[in-house]
Amino acid sequence: SVLTGLFLHWTPGHGLRAETLNLVLRLLVVIAWNAAALALFLQSAAAAVLRLQSEGADTPELSQSRTMARP
Repeated sequence: SVLTGLFLHWTPGHGLRAETLNLVLRLLVVIAWNAAALALFLQSAAAAVLRLQSEGADTPELSQSRTMARP
């Protein structure tokens, strides 16, 4: 949110048309930036949930001794 605020409050100091175009471009960049951050957060949260759900789900213990000899 700090980068978003700094990026949106910057003004180029040109005419109205240039400032309007600049504002629209900055808004698009901020929207893309925030969407990417949200997607990254949701992806990490989903991976954490899947990791927690898969723990102990019908998987044998890794420290079990072998019951059969290898052929």
